[in-house]
Amino acid sequence: MRAILHDYENRVWVEMPITKEKIHESDLAEAVAEQERLFLHNRRELIRKRLQAYSLTQKDLGKILGHASVSYISELVNGISPFTIHDLFVIHLLLKIEFKDLIPTMLNLDERSKITEIVNQLSNTKLRSIN
Repeated sequence: MRAILHDYENRVWVEMPITKEKIHESDLAEAVAEQERLFLHNRRELIRKRLQAYSLTQKDLGKILGHASVSYISELVNGISPFTIHDLFVIHLLLKIEFKDLIPTMLNLDERSKITEIVNQLSNTKLRSIN
């Protein structure tokens, strides 16, 4: 079996040189992903604690936000689907949670790269890269 795997890897996988840029890009992507994971975890726990403090369920929150599906509100709270700005504003007012704890302030690596590329193309000295 090992020989078959080895043969397959040699035929299919093309060795790509690992450059310092690739390592930096990978490290940055990993850091952004971890930051996003922690943010979503902390937001979920904060919402759950506040719901509990106000004797509300996720289903109650869904009704307040106008979302009929219990599974959808679960997806929102768990960070699988994104909240709308309206949802976050209602949660802010209702559960007294600061916006900084509700709205993520990070961009994934692809978004950062696209924005940086466009900013560089604009050649506007007043703008700077976000990487």
